Amino acid sequence: MQCRRVGKAAPVTVFDGDWITLQSVRGCQQVFSSSLIAYVEARYGDDATRNRLCQPVPHPNTDLDWLTTTLAEQTNQISWFEDPDLMDWMCAARLDLMRHMYAR
Repeated sequence: MQCRRVGKAAPVTVFDGDWITLQSVRGCQQVFSSSLIAYVEARYGDDATRNRLCQPVPHPNTDLDWLTTTLAEQTNQISWFEDPDLMDWMCAARLDLMRHMYAR
């Protein structure tokens, strides 16, 4: 599998055949996002599921950008809550800033 990195570019699909485009899937949490993308890539067999769990979250540059960032981040979080195996991983992931807030 090959990887691409995205700087200040429009979000694109994370999983695209043999390509993974690393980008935030939680606002301003690039290291956690990369670890989650790696976990999803290893555990789920199809790009449709992978992309559903890893929707890009745009970086905010203005006050109004926080609305778009929050909406995208919360959409991902809802998908994660619906996946018990992913939530087990997230509860144990030291890079997940929110892990202590999840109910088991």
